[in-house]
Amino acid sequence: SSAASDVYKRQDLKKPLDEFSVEKDIQLFDDVPQTYYTMRPGQFTVLFPQDGHAPMVGEGTVRKIIVKVRR
Repeated sequence: SSAASDVYKRQDLKKPLDEFSVEKDIQLFDDVPQTYYTMRPGQFTVLFPQDGHAPMVGEGTVRKIIVKVRR
């Protein structure tokens, strides 16, 4: 399977920790991750709004950039 198909879709998540925050544009869940993947220096990943993910999980330095395009 490809990494893209291994990402939870937001509608598949069942354990919300809170309601969606319009102000922060985020909703946190407590579901068990179904997959992990290793990012090496120089690599990046793209996650779309419908992709559930665990932000800032990992070891060492994690750099993150968020780009939101609104219609």
